[in-house]
Amino acid sequence: MSNPARTGTQKALHVVSIIMIVLGVLVILSGASLIALGVSATMGMDQPMTLGDTETTADTTSVALGIIVLAMGLVQLVVAAFGLRGSKDASKIGPFRILIWGISLVILATILYGWFFNGNWHIQNSPLLLIGNVIYLLVCSTLADAVKREHDLGIVGEAKAKVERSGSQKALLVIGACTWLAYDIMRQSRGIEA
Repeated sequence: MSNPARTGTQKALHVVSIIMIVLGVLVILSGASLIALGVSATMGMDQPMTLGDTETTADTTSVALGIIVLAMGLVQLVVAAFGLRGSKDASKIGPFRILIWGISLVILATILYGWFFNGNWHIQNSPLLLIGNVIYLLVCSTLADAVKREHDLGIVGEAKAKVERSGSQKALLVIGACTWLAYDIMRQSRGIEA
């Protein structure tokens, strides 16, 4: 069964979803390496330390942080899978939209908690958290909403131009491009700055 032609927005969502899969795999590898580092307890990581008001060791902290990072990577892979699913079939974009908006709200709540209640942990000041929120909120949610809007309007496939260029217009376009290319080559060969 073949899927209908995709719109430009669906193609963009497909590319973003693939990028999210790559980043999700990198996040999972980071989490796994943190867990491995904590479990191996090398390099004096079994020394006691104070984290906030809690007495712990660096290896325990590394394992706990690794589990959190690993979970974040898994969530990103799930979101990306739903993004790929929605990019192939616009009628299935709903779960992706819900996850994107939910994750954006959780990140926003974390940032607001840190700003208004002066939380003891400084994760809300992390540039990665802010970048993640921008990516989720601006890029993914905008694409998901556009795919849903196009689906609701019945738009399928790429929009085609209503006016086709005539033969003489195409010839003039080629002549103009060749003239510009020749001028640019001459200018560069003489070392003239633009």
